[in-house]
Amino acid sequence: MHARWLVEIASLYVVHSAGHAVAEVGLHASAAHRYWTVSRQRFERWQCRLSTHRDELEIAGASRRVALWKEIRPTLEEIFLSDVLTRVVAAYGAKLESDGIDRDMGPIVHSVHATQEDIRLRCLRLLMTPGLPVDQAVELNRMRFALEQWTDTFLSQLPVGMDILPFCFKPERTQELITEAADRSTDQAKFVAWQLMASSCQKWMSKNCPSISANPDLNQQIGEAVLAMLHPERFPSLSPFPPLASDRINTLIDQADRWVSKLLCVESI
Repeated sequence: MHARWLVEIASLYVVHSAGHAVAEVGLHASAAHRYWTVSRQRFERWQCRLSTHRDELEIAGASRRVALWKEIRPTLEEIFLSDVLTRVVAAYGAKLESDGIDRDMGPIVHSVHATQEDIRLRCLRLLMTPGLPVDQAVELNRMRFALEQWTDTFLSQLPVGMDILPFCFKPERTQELITEAADRSTDQAKFVAWQLMASSCQKWMSKNCPSISANPDLNQQIGEAVLAMLHPERFPSLSPFPPLASDRINTLIDQADRWVSKLLCVESI
């Protein structure tokens, strides 16, 4: 499984978390522990890969450096893409913990979030290493910036009452998005707007995160664990894209490109 699909799973949390919270249902314990275990395994692979890359850079010539940066690109993409799901799940776990619905899962999802933060910082430090080709540096920085904006957008659509700001990259911008969502008149309008954003995100990722998956096996296990955490038997239709609505949204995607570019502030990069 490519990490792009983990972002799709994050969109499922956005759609279904409100009903799950109202039902006052905690996260599935065994699935949450599985999420933590597999996330640690993936972190260890990332850490090993980044360390190896850094060591190889120290002794590589100019042409070899270019090749090394191309080889590490899938890992860097995967780490940045994983931010979305990690932060959405952490925010949801914090809500369940603060409401007294599930006090055990908060530490688990926060541990995964803390680990993700650590490996992300390692990526940022690595990108400052001399020798990264300018064109690749621009692409990676553009991708990172856009994914931070998408992460904040996803968080802003979670149910009112969740303390999402600690998990945002830019709390002020996220607060603006929360206000915009609250101004929509009906639940249907909010749902359609969210479908448009989620579909636009998928289109953006397909275009801008094209590398092969670095850890498809662990990504799949993480995705399965995260879905199982929501007690899927209580939600028989875990899909944010009903067929008819999906067709309608797909016809709007091309028209939304200008709006999406403005949302992501790509022109300012």
